[in-house]
Amino acid sequence: ALGALLGTRARLDRVLAFGNGAAGGLSGGIYASGEAAFIGCVATQNTGVGLTVGAFAVVRGCLALQNTGNGIAMGFGGIASNCESTANAIGFECQAASVLHHCVAQQHRAAGLQTSWAAAVSQCTANNNAAEGFLHHEGCALVECTTSGNTGPGIKCGQGVLVTRSTASFGGVVGIDLTTSPGSLVSD
Repeated sequence: ALGALLGTRARLDRVLAFGNGAAGGLSGGIYASGEAAFIGCVATQNTGVGLTVGAFAVVRGCLALQNTGNGIAMGFGGIASNCESTANAIGFECQAASVLHHCVAQQHRAAGLQTSWAAAVSQCTANNNAAEGFLHHEGCALVECTTSGNTGPGIKCGQGVLVTRSTASFGGVVGIDLTTSPGSLVSD
């Protein structure tokens, strides 16, 4: 069962979803369809994804902690700022054209922060994850981000990705992996 199920254009402020189990087809902490806003919410120890929002949603100042699924999942064009995801499957799983600013992803069982194409990620941190710190697909930008202590590459990119003023240290086999990334650029 879900902790909260909301429709389009819903707004949720300072709500805690704790220990919700699986029942039927939906499970997890808090779920909202498109254009929703989660402000200051916490999802912890839920079966499934902690916080799930559809297209064009805003997630600000939220925490996803120790959920069995991903911490925060965002649909197309979602925006997350000042959020933290700790000890979930994947920290942040973001669809195309997502924007993430000043977010932290740490101690996940897979990648810390994973984006689809054309995402913009700035001033984020991804540390001590069991796979990549940052995993980005085509046409993304990663600006002023840091990553360390991940089992896989600190930053792994698809084609046409810009990585600038970012650091990757104390990782698995490589800090920044561009082996399948023609047209990508790393600067500063």
